[in-house]
Amino acid sequence: MKVMIIAKTRMRGGACVGAISENGESLRLIPADIDLDGGFNLEYAIGDVWKLDEYDRPEETKPPHVENVIVHRKRKLRHWGDPSDVIEKLMPPKAGGVGVLYDGLTQATGSGSLYIAERTGVPAYSTMFWRPDKPLRLDDSDKRLRYCYRVDGRDRKLTFVGFQEPVPEIPAGTLVRVSLAHWWRPDDDESGEFRCYVQLSGWFPPEEPPGDGSRAGDRAGTGGSGTGTVTDQDADIYGILNSVFGFDTFREPQEEIIRGLLAGNDALVVMPTGGGKSLCYQLTAVAREGVAVVVSPLISLMQDQV
Repeated sequence: MKVMIIAKTRMRGGACVGAISENGESLRLIPADIDLDGGFNLEYAIGDVWKLDEYDRPEETKPPHVENVIVHRKRKLRHWGDPSDVIEKLMPPKAGGVGVLYDGLTQATGSGSLYIAERTGVPAYSTMFWRPDKPLRLDDSDKRLRYCYRVDGRDRKLTFVGFQEPVPEIPAGTLVRVSLAHWWRPDDDESGEFRCYVQLSGWFPPEEPPGDGSRAGDRAGTGGSGTGTVTDQDADIYGILNSVFGFDTFREPQEEIIRGLLAGNDALVVMPTGGGKSLCYQLTAVAREGVAVVVSPLISLMQDQV
């Protein structure tokens, strides 16, 4: 199964990673040998496309946390870049106020924190995307960071658990990732009610117009086709890198250069000797269809150096 990474949430020393499959299924990737006190899932980056070669699902799940997938073996195919187009097509966001979150089943504590509880109904999912119709304001007055949505003069709060640098305000209309924390109840809660609190995992700012074309060029350079699908288009460059050249990862900025060339862009690359220039045109020549002519003064350069 091929997936795109669309969320990365802080979880003790590691990360809880959200992904979306080719058919639009929301997933939460769990390593088979998880060490909660160590770093785990930190190899994933938002916008990566990974192939899950071996995986299974937990035998028992408790709603709303039904998206878990246990990953035994995987490999990175590529870095796509901004996944907003894929999200819009395969996992369309809800737009509006906090009332659209989780089928309207959320409620608020006295301090304004949003949560769901069994007595008032449990949604069939724990992850979603949201476009709020009002700005979300950062509240850093407590040990936990929260983003606040104003309703009738009162704040409704979502705990921030993402890896992004917090900003004072998330503009209205921003594509926001929302998730439900695991079932929990405070020790001093005499009612014994378990709750899942609403979390904000991250956001994707609205795209600005290309203007002078630099934004569009950057998008092409990172492999974004704008089609809104997870495709195999030029995704095998990692396979070529490994099978032909014997490397597992690119150096900076080789991947960006190669993807830009495969997208039909020109590139002027200046690197020191040994920086990896040759791979940029050699791998591109292998990856593209048809005949490629490479003009290289390499022998002359070597003789000059001698």
